Amino acid sequence: MFRLFGRRRHTKLRFRLIMVAYMAIGCIIPYYVMKQAEEEALIQQRLEDFDINNPQGYKRKAFFQDLFEDATLDQDSTTMLDNPAGLQPNYGALLPPQQPAIPAIGEHSTMKTAQNISEQHLETLDAFGFVYTKLRRVSRYGKVKSEQDYQEQVREAVDAAREFVLLRLPEESQFMGTQIPGTKLDSPEKARRFRQLMDEALNQGHWLYEPQRDYPDFGGAAEWNKKRRNERDRDLTIDRQPFPEAGKYRWVPAIENSTDPAFSQSAEPRGTRAKGWQVSRIQPEDFCRVLGPRHLILVGDYIHWQLHDSILYNMFDNPPTCYGDLACYLNIGHPLCPAPNDVRFKFVRNDQLSTIRPRNSRNETKSQNPVEMPWLRNLKYKDTIILGATHLNLRDRIFQRYLTDTVIKIRRARPDALIIYRNNPVGHPECPSKENAFNVDRSSRFPPRKMWYKCNDVNGTRIPCKPHWTGVSKKPRIPHNGTTFAAEPKPFTQDIPVAELLAYPLDWVHYDRQNQIAKTIIEASGGIYWNVATMTNMRPDGHIGGGDCLSYNRPGPTDEWAVSLYNLFLTIDLVEREHS
Repeated sequence: MFRLFGRRRHTKLRFRLIMVAYMAIGCIIPYYVMKQAEEEALIQQRLEDFDINNPQGYKRKAFFQDLFEDATLDQDSTTMLDNPAGLQPNYGALLPPQQPAIPAIGEHSTMKTAQNISEQHLETLDAFGFVYTKLRRVSRYGKVKSEQDYQEQVREAVDAAREFVLLRLPEESQFMGTQIPGTKLDSPEKARRFRQLMDEALNQGHWLYEPQRDYPDFGGAAEWNKKRRNERDRDLTIDRQPFPEAGKYRWVPAIENSTDPAFSQSAEPRGTRAKGWQVSRIQPEDFCRVLGPRHLILVGDYIHWQLHDSILYNMFDNPPTCYGDLACYLNIGHPLCPAPNDVRFKFVRNDQLSTIRPRNSRNETKSQNPVEMPWLRNLKYKDTIILGATHLNLRDRIFQRYLTDTVIKIRRARPDALIIYRNNPVGHPECPSKENAFNVDRSSRFPPRKMWYKCNDVNGTRIPCKPHWTGVSKKPRIPHNGTTFAAEPKPFTQDIPVAELLAYPLDWVHYDRQNQIAKTIIEASGGIYWNVATMTNMRPDGHIGGGDCLSYNRPGPTDEWAVSLYNLFLTIDLVEREHS
């Protein structure tokens, strides 16, 4: 019995070893053989596609196909290279110089010549790859030379967006200023009046400093800024815990020089306060009354999440815990207002405003960049969608296709939904940059640091050179003025001009152009184009620090977005009562 049991055990072991050997011979070895064959075929294809005797006749499309498309098809979204004649660039001049042909003397000489040519092939391919990368970067991020050229580019982009949205958007979803679904603004007169008041409130204005202005407690007196948590200084302006200077400003709109043609015929005196901005602080009870029974959903990136957080802190003394911009997705929504108003509020992180569907993976957002969370599920229960502009550097054609597809999906799922699109401010005007070209005046006042070497001889002994720095690389540190927070730059008196935007690095001027594209698409579908870029671009203070050029301190400029949204719904209620 024992011998039989032992034989069975050895038989099973032998069987398993045979199966492992079979798998190795039948699967693993053929895999490596096929991989080696593919690599050899790829090398052979490179040698066949390139002729060393004719560098200008290089015909592979892999390198220059996208570059030629940028130069011919995407004139509305990318800046062309400096080639006014529209000629094809001569890439042959960028190739390494041709080597003279080596005469073949015997078989050994022939093999050596082939080896030298293969090395030249690889060097030439590397040269082509470097040229392609450089020219593509110049083609995409190149600067427009003049303001007139930029305005022409904006007009072409807006016309292309209008044609595209009218072609793709169904006829039953095309409103073109006739009405605003989701509200009682169901006539062209009401829609025109509402947009006129919003332009007067948001397109022009200034920031007014109020020393005693404060916001609700953002998680404690110093929790919003962990660097100041251990400090015991108090704000000397009023007797309270430290409060940032960036939170002591409020937006005051003016209706001077309104861009709306209908305003020139109105009886409103110029310089008076706009009716589209009725209050400067959120009143929770009145906000609930104006919203009524609604289910709001905010869809956007991390910057848009600050609006969600600010609304909650203005509505509650102890707001619900959200655990970051990604964890809000796990909740069904915050109860913003009780019955009978019954307002619910939710945020979903989606950096591209894409119409992605749910996936099976639970941890997809931990490594996903950009983050795209599904939000179209159960959209029939959500009647107000507030979209936040994306901060990704997309081409105009891709941007308009994404946004149009999103609007079509919303109208298909909920035709009577109210769509609000928050436009995109540029990066922080005082954000530090290696190019030091964010602000022309700042660059002249604070030039970049330069390094020079100082070498001295002491008693005939040569001392090694030591580097010394001159100039400053950032704004000088302001002495402590008696409060915890030193004085910051003053807000601008007007929006950043186009001439200065063109000088900004990272091609941030495309935000302004894509805002105009988004306005055309949103208003064609009956949505509301919400302008917060003007007021935010005028705030050089409140920078969060580090390499983050998009976020602001809180309390700060982005908290005025919540007040602006409150005034937007108040303006809807005002126009509805005027025409009732």
